[in-house]
Amino acid sequence: MPNRTLTYLGASFGGMVAIYIALVIATIFLANWQTEMVSRVNDAEASIGMLEAEYYEAIARVNAEDPAQFGFVRPAKKEFARAADAPSVTRAGE
Repeated sequence: MPNRTLTYLGASFGGMVAIYIALVIATIFLANWQTEMVSRVNDAEASIGMLEAEYYEAIARVNAEDPAQFGFVRPAKKEFARAADAPSVTRAGE
């Protein structure tokens, strides 16, 4: 009986060591993966910032242009469309 007990204890110990090593490897892998994801997010944020800067520069260039250069003129008079009357429910028969 003691021979089997030592065998079971040795196998259990070996299994637990193997599980521990597997968990350490998994932890290192996931920490590395998280670090890479944070790096990718930071890169994406930086590229978004550059795109925003380019967008605002383009808007500033468009706003700096004189519309008269392209043949646009001021309107002779301003007219505004009237809003249609809102539909309503009445008791016309009473």
